[in-house]
Amino acid sequence: MIAIAMFSLAGIPPLPGFVAKFLIFRNVIEAGYTLYAVLGLVGSYLGIYFYLRVLQYMFMSPTPEGVGKQPQAALALGAMAVCLVPAVILTVYPGGLLGGL
Repeated sequence: MIAIAMFSLAGIPPLPGFVAKFLIFRNVIEAGYTLYAVLGLVGSYLGIYFYLRVLQYMFMSPTPEGVGKQPQAALALGAMAVCLVPAVILTVYPGGLLGGL
């Protein structure tokens, strides 16, 4: 779940974060502030490094000694599902939310 959230925050297509960034930058360019849009895109591009760095530390770093794998609680899995379902729906069918824009 954290990987999906980080990819979305980084603006990786087709996740909702990409759609949000696309709409923001499109509106900034239409308003005539092209320089600000370019600076925002550069900042967004640099931000990808920091978002993906979290994933690298979480999944590619060695596990410290003495820390074992703990069983996942049903409540944690339920919370993950509550967060994952809207993200998947927005990814597959963004027009349902963005249709009124």
